[in-house]
Amino acid sequence: MRNQDGKTRQSLAGSLLVAHPNMLDPNFRRAVLFISVHDPNDGALGVIINRPLDRQVADLVTETPPEGLSEVPVFLGGPVGKNQLMFAAFEWQKGE
Repeated sequence: MRNQDGKTRQSLAGSLLVAHPNMLDPNFRRAVLFISVHDPNDGALGVIINRPLDRQVADLVTETPPEGLSEVPVFLGGPVGKNQLMFAAFEWQKGE
């Protein structure tokens, strides 16, 4: 994979993957994925970030969530691991 300056990248971790407009698979149609882990040998882990569920963390857990997480919105992360919650935090850095 080449980045904008033409250099080859070994990892796509930290990248956004936007579905092609002609994608027909309903799991990924019009999806935007954040690739959190990517290794050419071990594969990738990403989450869909543009499908809100109109639910909050407190709606989905049986125990009281840690302070500050109760009202965090929940998104459909993708077709795998639907019985799990994964928390993603984004930190933007200037110049990167």
